[in-house]
Amino acid sequence: MTGDRTAHSPVAALRELEGRRATGVLRVRDEGALHIVEGSVAYAECRSAPSLEHLLAAAPAPGALGEAGMEAVARLALHDAAYFLLGSEDGAEFTEGPPHRLAHLCRIAPDELVAERARRAARLDEALPSAARDHAPVVPVRRVGRQRVVLTAVEAEILLNADGRRAPADLARDLGRSAFDCLLAVRRLAAAGMLRPPQDAPVPDLPVRRRGETEAPEWEPVGHEVLLRLRSGLEGLA
Repeated sequence: MTGDRTAHSPVAALRELEGRRATGVLRVRDEGALHIVEGSVAYAECRSAPSLEHLLAAAPAPGALGEAGMEAVARLALHDAAYFLLGSEDGAEFTEGPPHRLAHLCRIAPDELVAERARRAARLDEALPSAARDHAPVVPVRRVGRQRVVLTAVEAEILLNADGRRAPADLARDLGRSAFDCLLAVRRLAAAGMLRPPQDAPVPDLPVRRRGETEAPEWEPVGHEVLLRLRSGLEGLA
């Protein structure tokens, strides 16, 4: 096998490999790897996203998924990993070799991966145009400055399982959820004022409040009672 180290971005490298109809592994430094089969991407692994095996293990009945179901989960895992890998600014190293053992599940053209990544990035920015929480531990607040908050199932799972130590990628892996879905949930929760800002986030300049003006609520760590109510609500949706 031959190695080909290049200063190209992962996207540029993928397009070059597509033109060559190459088969092998494109490694993106310490982030992960994209497995190529005749120029298409067939499998991906990334430290910031759950593997296909993680997602399959979390499926209600993985043995009953069938061919179409397996392909759907494989595509989800691939797009999840590609979101992070294609955004890397590191160079990539390609090594020719045989296809990955799970390469038969799906094949995705590089341009499709690039377009899907752009769509996901736009959705994240629409929810909250800041990546400050993407890699920071998720810490819920105790008091919510709203009378009623409607949560999706993923958002509720994030709040129930956030322990102040795990980042969105860690929670996605432990819950068997899509990394993108967890990132989107975290940004939406942050936009709704339900998460504390990361410790190393810059402190914003707050306007001077005069006597009689409404003050912002004080956020505190989430309490056990709040988590119990959230769990009860989730069980009611089951």
